[in-house]
Amino acid sequence: MAAVAYPAVKVLVRFDKGAENAGWLLGEGGLGAVQLGSPDADSDYTDISTYVQGVTVTRGRSRELQRFAPGRCNITLDNTTRVFDPLNAAGTHYGNLLPGRRVRVYITHPTSGADHRVFTGQVTDWGMSYQQMKNATTQLSATDRMVDMQRADITKTTSAGTSDVAVNEILNAGGIVSREIDTGDETFQATAFAGVSCLSAMNTSEDSEQGAMYVDVNNAVVWKSRNSIFSDTASNTSQATLGTAALPLTDVRLDYDAMLIRNDVSLTRTGGSAQTADDSDSILAYGKRSYSKSSLMTSTDAALDAIADTIIIVYKDPRVRVKEVNLAPQANTDLMTQALTRKIRDRVTVEFAPPGGGAVISQDGYISGITHQLRPGMYTTKFTLESTEGNDVAFVLGSAKLGTSQLWG
Repeated sequence: MAAVAYPAVKVLVRFDKGAENAGWLLGEGGLGAVQLGSPDADSDYTDISTYVQGVTVTRGRSRELQRFAPGRCNITLDNTTRVFDPLNAAGTHYGNLLPGRRVRVYITHPTSGADHRVFTGQVTDWGMSYQQMKNATTQLSATDRMVDMQRADITKTTSAGTSDVAVNEILNAGGIVSREIDTGDETFQATAFAGVSCLSAMNTSEDSEQGAMYVDVNNAVVWKSRNSIFSDTASNTSQATLGTAALPLTDVRLDYDAMLIRNDVSLTRTGGSAQTADDSDSILAYGKRSYSKSSLMTSTDAALDAIADTIIIVYKDPRVRVKEVNLAPQANTDLMTQALTRKIRDRVTVEFAPPGGGAVISQDGYISGITHQLRPGMYTTKFTLESTEGNDVAFVLGSAKLGTSQLWG
């Protein structure tokens, strides 16, 4: 397949309004907040694409069992005319070059012409640089909604019920409108949060459900239930095979280390007793490697006991994992499409033949991190992956794995 042109980059900034959501919240019902008013449109933004010299967008996490990090975007802007200098009173945007302004970044597919949004967030810095007092640039730095959640303290007692009820109440209390919340697989007890950040409360809900929480390219909070990794089509079925002649890879990185080994687990809910699990063979081979969570929202000790057992099954032994793959999307149209359309938690297959010979290696992974880097004439994409190996034994609580009678834990 033929190579494609360098993609156009579109950067939009909403200069005349702050970072808050358009519209406002009505009520704090367990079914989620009601948004009044209309979300902002691209027409509310100013296109500054002609000044863009480079863009780097990073989203996701680098390793299983870690939190998803805030999405970050760094944009290099030509500032030789001082249009992005907050000290220039004659500048077009004087008075509006403020932290907190909204920013959106799109990459335009060079073949289809479709704009693919890769980042939405709030400006944190308009950093200026004058190289040898000649070339002038502004480094626009931005982060996504997760930073807002970190800065918003809440005092709230959540309702008992499926975990999504509590999650929606936490987000309502934090003033977070844009969201995509799964129906929970776990039942939570009523839980009191007093003067803690919205992000901290959401992290507790994530630990209690053993799901996933991150912010998507539209700046919406995504909260995934524990079993969504099995039920979501994008996660239970490979969406692409990377490394073939049609979808070539530039680099492949594998891990085989002890960082993910967990052989001593203790989980405690509020008002409950510690539920523990361990594996003596793993401890003997690799030393004690603990995983401990407390003050969880889970309603029963029995549920935590099953979760503790499953964590041991999945993480007691090291695994050879495809950790990272790098793409040069301009190689062909299909690879460009993969770079621009894959999402966090999508399942993909990686195939490659090591240079030393031997059979082709094939391994599935979940995309847990995405990085786009664009410089004049050069565009690269990196997918960070989590192995699907081990999830075959993380069965749905209370139901049998397909084709067996074995239950979770």
